[in-house]
Amino acid sequence: MRKRSSEMLWRIFLFLHALGLGAVTVLCVMETQDGISAWAMTFWPLAGIAALVGLAMAGRRVERFLEQQERWMLPLFFILYTFGMLRLTLHSRGIPYNDHAALIQGAKYLAGQAEEMNWNYFARWNHNIMPMLFLSCVFRVADRLHMMDGYYLVLALNCVQVLAAMYCVYRLGRRYSRYGIVSAWTGMLMMAVFLPVLGHAQALYTDAFSYSLGIVAFSVWLWGYERRKEGKRNWPMLILAGVIWAFGFEMKATVIISLLAVLIYLVLSEDWKEVLRNAAGLLTPVIFTAIACSLYIRTLPVAEYQDTWGVPQIGYFIGVGLEGNGGFDMESEYVLGVTGIWGMENKKEFSRKFILEHLNRFWDYDHVVSKVRYNFATGVMRADDFLMEAQNNGFLYNCISYNGFYHDTYQVWVTAYWYMLLECTAMACVLLGIQKGKTGRGESPAVVVPLVSVCGIMLYVMLFEANNRQLYNHIPMIFCGANMGMWLLVQTVEEGFRKGKSGQKSDLRFCVEKKRSDML
Repeated sequence: MRKRSSEMLWRIFLFLHALGLGAVTVLCVMETQDGISAWAMTFWPLAGIAALVGLAMAGRRVERFLEQQERWMLPLFFILYTFGMLRLTLHSRGIPYNDHAALIQGAKYLAGQAEEMNWNYFARWNHNIMPMLFLSCVFRVADRLHMMDGYYLVLALNCVQVLAAMYCVYRLGRRYSRYGIVSAWTGMLMMAVFLPVLGHAQALYTDAFSYSLGIVAFSVWLWGYERRKEGKRNWPMLILAGVIWAFGFEMKATVIISLLAVLIYLVLSEDWKEVLRNAAGLLTPVIFTAIACSLYIRTLPVAEYQDTWGVPQIGYFIGVGLEGNGGFDMESEYVLGVTGIWGMENKKEFSRKFILEHLNRFWDYDHVVSKVRYNFATGVMRADDFLMEAQNNGFLYNCISYNGFYHDTYQVWVTAYWYMLLECTAMACVLLGIQKGKTGRGESPAVVVPLVSVCGIMLYVMLFEANNRQLYNHIPMIFCGANMGMWLLVQTVEEGFRKGKSGQKSDLRFCVEKKRSDML
């Protein structure tokens, strides 16, 4: 009975997720942003999918070669990509602005490299305190290493995160097709050319700090989960995954969505003892770290400024999301109201009343549509927030910055690419939902968790403040979903050819029963 219920819930989720992704894409194409042609946003994503399918089917011919040469081709790719990434980021170093500048100034103060500190800022945005502390630690290490500028050490760490995310996408990609090595390269190369990632990588901000942590923690957990299935001990991997998720949560709260996706998978597929065992191993580091960080924050001078400058964190972001298109507006009724009141309790009461009075906007058609478009109608991931001005006007700056020479072309390309990813992910949901075979309890977590995570982050930005940049640290999961959708389409095409030639059906299920060595 439970197996049947799990399968039904999984199919319902796939149907609703596909419907949601399809609706988002149609609504965004109907009214594109920044003067981009709706015709181009209709044609180019479909042309991209067709090109990817063609390349994937052609790639099958070199599958054996890729398997044999993986030992040297993969390291060589990462070495060349690292040099390219450093070249682009170093020659388009953005000048810190707004939140970015405040975080750096605060980190330098804690590291003893600056005399001024804006505690007012951190009293209002106290979710940035732990990233500031992390950044200050990196600056201290850079001092110990006698580096002239701690920026270069942070840039190195950001680049490591990009490479780690790509490697995880590569390993997970091996599970999405019977042509495992070709599927792995496809997913990684799709991710490698997404320029907004490089725009964020050169920034010293929370999005870059948290970029790979969700997918790395999931990959570590999956490795341990599969060891457990083989009868081996997995507590070290379980604790390590929990620690990574705990660190990621303190850098940016949205990282925790992939952990919630893992717990959802376990509830649907495992008995209660296994669920409790995993929950204890994963949540203990997260809860302990959250309590320790909360206690640390109370020791800082920000407490003195809470009544004047602070805002109720959860209520604030919900309230902002209920006005206009859901994006931040300094002149909006809610922002002016909550920031103009003295006393944290009064601010919380104002937020509570405002949210209750405007609850109908959660289902108001005009508000929801405008919020959907503000969140999802562009693929730039707000990387331009960190490249408004740059010390060097390199290629990356000229693409991403509003003042860049290639900005218009870049914006069209990256938005079309984004729609292609959404459409591929929707295809994954549709084809998974209609195929026969393993679903629900029998589905692999490598399939379930990325799709649930993508759904989770999209719901998050629809519930709270609208901000395209909030999607950034789930880009690796989105590429996993798009990769599996593309390969399911390839396998469906193959099925059509086989059926036409022999009249026999083939198995379209994912090759998810891979050995544990395929993971990390």
